[in-house]
Amino acid sequence: LQKGDEVLCEVDKDRRFAIMRNHTATHLLHASLRSIIGEHVKQSGSLVSDDKFRFDFTHFHALDGDEIEEIEKMVNDVILENRKVFTEIKTIDEAVSSGAMALFGEKYGDTVRVVTVEDFSRELCGGTHCSATGQIGPFVITSEGSVAAGIRRIEAITGHAAINYLKRRSSELNSISALLRTDAPLDKLAGILEEVKALKKEIEQLKTSVSSPNGRDIIQSARDINGVRVVSFRQDGLSMNDLRTLSDNLKNRIKSGVVFIASGNNGQASLICSVTRDLQNRYHAGEILKEIALACGGRGGGKAHMAQGGTKELDKLDKAVDMIYDIIKGTG
Repeated sequence: LQKGDEVLCEVDKDRRFAIMRNHTATHLLHASLRSIIGEHVKQSGSLVSDDKFRFDFTHFHALDGDEIEEIEKMVNDVILENRKVFTEIKTIDEAVSSGAMALFGEKYGDTVRVVTVEDFSRELCGGTHCSATGQIGPFVITSEGSVAAGIRRIEAITGHAAINYLKRRSSELNSISALLRTDAPLDKLAGILEEVKALKKEIEQLKTSVSSPNGRDIIQSARDINGVRVVSFRQDGLSMNDLRTLSDNLKNRIKSGVVFIASGNNGQASLICSVTRDLQNRYHAGEILKEIALACGGRGGGKAHMAQGGTKELDKLDKAVDMIYDIIKGTG
């Protein structure tokens, strides 16, 4: 561009109208917050764009689901009523006397612009707005959270953005219903969560039954091989962390001996072997576990006191449990 060039400026109507929807919606949101949450609510900041808006306000705790739902309903009710939105130029004294809301800390001139939503909201504002609330379209709150001490933030969408958002959510809900093969996904999910909770409890009980001091059946199953107590068993569903905890627990309880545990979990098997300190000059946990793991199509190894490994051949786990007896017998 050069000095003297003629330039034709055009407003992007779609973008401008989207901003107008969101801007007018901030006024409706502000009034709704003051009506539902309390008149202590004051605007402390905002950002209005064409695809969304955010509104910061004074409040001291998070809004709960019922409050958010009530606020959304009030805003959408005013939108559906298609109330008129009009502007007036007044002196600052006239505007304040008429009940217009002014931003705290904002400096105003002698003459101000007042934006009024018929019988609902009146604020000092210089921005672009819809001429009637019905032009806003659907209003949806997408998030609510804290941005500073005593300051909350609501993010929301209107118009086409809200329609697209609701369509996506509806599509996701339909996909969930199809996946669960039900028309009542909430009830089905609640049932699944209860089932998972019960299964987790059952697993924890099983873990406790084999690792607690009262799990005497495991200790009683120990065999005496060449004068050495050997505890060897299979307990599926345990992670390697679980196995380490369980192995240490059993090793401490038998005082002197060798512990071997195998566990199948999610298509793979974990193996662990531990030897008490007094026997480590005769038996090496790493060598024992390596021999067992190789025989089961897996790998493993470790130190004299503890070793771990794994295999994908779960059908050989029972063989692994029995192998250790022969290894101890042969080594001894």
